[in-house]
Amino acid sequence: MKNNIGHLEFSNSLRDFQDQLYLQLKTTQKQVVLLLPPESQSSSDTLTVDLARSFAAQKVSVVLLSMSVHADEILSGIFPLDKERTLLQADSLAALPEVLQPVDADLSLVLGGQLSGKLVPAIANGSMSAVIDKLKEQFDVVLISGEPLLSTPDMLLAASLADTVGLMISYRTTKKSDLDRALVRLRRNQIDDLFAVYVDVPSERTHYDF
Repeated sequence: MKNNIGHLEFSNSLRDFQDQLYLQLKTTQKQVVLLLPPESQSSSDTLTVDLARSFAAQKVSVVLLSMSVHADEILSGIFPLDKERTLLQADSLAALPEVLQPVDADLSLVLGGQLSGKLVPAIANGSMSAVIDKLKEQFDVVLISGEPLLSTPDMLLAASLADTVGLMISYRTTKKSDLDRALVRLRRNQIDDLFAVYVDVPSERTHYDF
């Protein structure tokens, strides 16, 4: 999909997608990517985790910042993480090192915890923006895993923290009407750096219905 960071070609593998995305980020000197589904969670959080690991495998330093309870669960099931060390504890930049959990030489994680109702004040008072800026100093790429856009109003504010937003479209569950509504909301909030990623696509499919 054409967007303000360039043009991402169709990708046949996670590695292709990761390479193209990183090239566009480097070319435009951008770092922060929010990935989230329009509505249903589906397998979107798994894709975000896999993308982070793909970056790290290519020696690109990456931090995965979870703003999704489902992503927290997936990450805790894969890596030996301290579930008490969450983003909510980073109420100051001095506390940020306490919530960063390195799991590889080039991959660190930040669990979100129970952010519902607490994300908006953190963004409004500038503390979340300061955290993102600090992470940008430490890592090549900052990946944010978000909750479904249409059912989680906080995610519109979270999108304002990102350089680009990826809508993860499930072949099995995403409705075109939901995608259209998500795009309208993002553009009303002047969030125009967008791309799309299909997930849950059956291997035998060679085209999409919309």
